[in-house]
Amino acid sequence: ILNSLAASGIFSEAQKVKAHIDSLTLTPAQELKFAQAGRQLYSYMKGYLDEENELAMSLTSEFDDYDAYLRENLPEDDPYRIFLVGEQYVRVGKNKEALKLLTKLLKTLKPEDNLYGMVTYRCAQASRNLGDDYNYGRYLALSAMSDVQGSVKETLSLPALSQWLYDKGDVDRAYRYANASLNDATASSSRMRTVAIANFMPIIDNSYRQKISASRDELMVYFLLVVILLITSGSLLFIFLRNLRRSNRIRRQLHAQSKMQE
Repeated sequence: ILNSLAASGIFSEAQKVKAHIDSLTLTPAQELKFAQAGRQLYSYMKGYLDEENELAMSLTSEFDDYDAYLRENLPEDDPYRIFLVGEQYVRVGKNKEALKLLTKLLKTLKPEDNLYGMVTYRCAQASRNLGDDYNYGRYLALSAMSDVQGSVKETLSLPALSQWLYDKGDVDRAYRYANASLNDATASSSRMRTVAIANFMPIIDNSYRQKISASRDELMVYFLLVVILLITSGSLLFIFLRNLRRSNRIRRQLHAQSKMQE
């Protein structure tokens, strides 16, 4: 319930549920699950804030507390803990260390696993931070494919891939992916994802419409050229046939005169 409320952007109710669970006596395993849900809640809440202010700092502090708790209490060989350590490396700028750790983790995961999509997304971030644009796009594509295979609707990778394609000039695919991202976010009632996608969707939509308009203009030019060529060809054919008839008539006349002379 807590995760669903957080993903839907219903933060007031999510915090009430969190406070209620926090008052209960939980087993160690339940504590870890609760910390994971709390970390996700504050991650979503931070996503709504663009500026560094007092509220953002407070949310970041809560997020960091849950993140540190999970890294300290999960088993060292737990894949999710390894992911958290790699994500932490990315946040503090240790991008090479993050890639080394996360790419090793990827070999133990299946593409349809939810964690596979999360890991490849962080690999994409680390690659971008290192200036590796090719692998940034490649890891985004792997993450997006994993989300599709795992039926994950609250995806970060597909919108990012859409923006990357747009920057590369591939407006058609950028438009399709942005639309798919918006449909997924709407279907999953993920308000945060919907807001994030809505911020850049008009830019891609406008570029797509401009491209369609330009293509329509090109088609019109080609159509006019074809019409002109047809008219020219028709005129030339008419002249050719007229000259051919005239030549035949002259030939018959000459033939008749020749017979008369004989």
